[in-house]
Amino acid sequence: MTKIFDLLTSTSFTTTQLRRRAMLIKTFYEKYIYQSAKPHPQDFFTNPLDWQWFLSYQNVLYQALSSPDAKSAIKALDDQVKALRPITCFTAVPIPEDKLDFLISKLRTDIGPQTLLLDIRVDPAIIGGCVIIKDGLVKDYSLRNKISHSQPQIIRQLQEALPR
Repeated sequence: MTKIFDLLTSTSFTTTQLRRRAMLIKTFYEKYIYQSAKPHPQDFFTNPLDWQWFLSYQNVLYQALSSPDAKSAIKALDDQVKALRPITCFTAVPIPEDKLDFLISKLRTDIGPQTLLLDIRVDPAIIGGCVIIKDGLVKDYSLRNKISHSQPQIIRQLQEALPR
């Protein structure tokens, strides 16, 4: 593992976010190394959250990109990203990147403190909450699941409440 890959996996929450940042780093590195006029990082990191991320870790990134093994680390980045096994998370609605902290905190409590990388997918049928799939195991925190498990009780209460 390289410093760049370790930084990406420890500071990115979703596969989309990680892949986008890896592509931005690779593009920035290629321009930085091969162009005589050094590019400004903000030209690459146009997403405000990515720019904030870059500013937070720019010293680590510049150090890693200036190291003798930077070229091989950049080349290996695609393979390392492809080899990741993210946790699949189904939600009823898309979750904005800036709102993922709560979900990640909850998952770290339930699953463990290891680096978590989510593949977030939208499934409106779950109504609310989320469904987590990790290594073939499913944890269903959805409203659909809660309603399904409560269906007999709901039907009984409705029957009792309705006039005969």
